[in-house]
Amino acid sequence: MFKYFFISIFLGYHHPHHHHAASASAAAAYYNAAARGIPVVQKRPRQGRRAKKKRDPNEPQKPVSAYALFFRDMQAGIKARNPNASFGEVSKHVASMWDNLNPDHKAAYKKRTENAKKEYLKQLAAYRANLVSKSHGGGSDPYGPYGSITSYYGSFASRYD
Repeated sequence: MFKYFFISIFLGYHHPHHHHAASASAAAAYYNAAARGIPVVQKRPRQGRRAKKKRDPNEPQKPVSAYALFFRDMQAGIKARNPNASFGEVSKHVASMWDNLNPDHKAAYKKRTENAKKEYLKQLAAYRANLVSKSHGGGSDPYGPYGSITSYYGSFASRYD
């Protein structure tokens, strides 16, 4: 045991449960291992959370799932019968109801979701087309602030007359 302790110190290995002079010995172990050519893995500095991208309020919202539609329909009734039930308890109850739901009723919810998704994709295409037209000079004037290309060059010619 004693022999293995000295070998581990020599190799720069420290058992996670042994608390020696951690900062000094860890630094020494790093430099000793690096000097002997032993690859040393350094911890990367922790990165903070990425800033959440601001959502455009005009962008159409994604449709909810079939289960979410079912949840919305059932939640009020369950909450009325059990006013003291927590959200977790209501969720468990709705989940068990969804699992035992008749396949025909589930299909109706799935159909509503598919229709909502089709409508969403249409709205999204229109929204993105509108964004593209805004980014290219508003779409109404394809030549920009000068009108046609000849009027663009004409604006320079007037300077030299």
